[in-house]
Amino acid sequence: MEDTVLDKSSGSGTGLWNIRAALFLILWYVFSGCTLFLNKYILTTLQGDPTLLGTCQMLMTLVCGLIQMHFPCGMYKLVRRHKKPPGFFKHMILVGTMRFTTVLLGLIALNYVAVSFTETIKSSAPIFTVVISRILLGERTEIGRASCRERV
Repeated sequence: MEDTVLDKSSGSGTGLWNIRAALFLILWYVFSGCTLFLNKYILTTLQGDPTLLGTCQMLMTLVCGLIQMHFPCGMYKLVRRHKKPPGFFKHMILVGTMRFTTVLLGLIALNYVAVSFTETIKSSAPIFTVVISRILLGERTEIGRASCRERV
């Protein structure tokens, strides 16, 4: 049997008005900012190697993710599955490789340019996510619907 995770608040519909979601969003921004400036310090002042730094970050993500899977800390509840979805390992290898490449290239860029420029480039990631999901998965993002929701 396999364990699958489901979000506790998937049916609540409160979104970011949920205090817990807002707290995690704020924590994400704080840790992201600290990581960014710490990476810049390690790469420029301490003359760190971007490949080694990226590998260490990915290994820590792996370890923390493994701990989170076995001790969910109340963030989700486990649901038992009898088998993995089709193509699971292929998709996980693809996603993991792309994530590692993203981290590595971001660290290499951070080694050569200012933090503000790196953040500007990283902020364009959502549009590339939409384009890639359209190309690889055939998903369509309806801009009209999204803008109508914002006006309501």
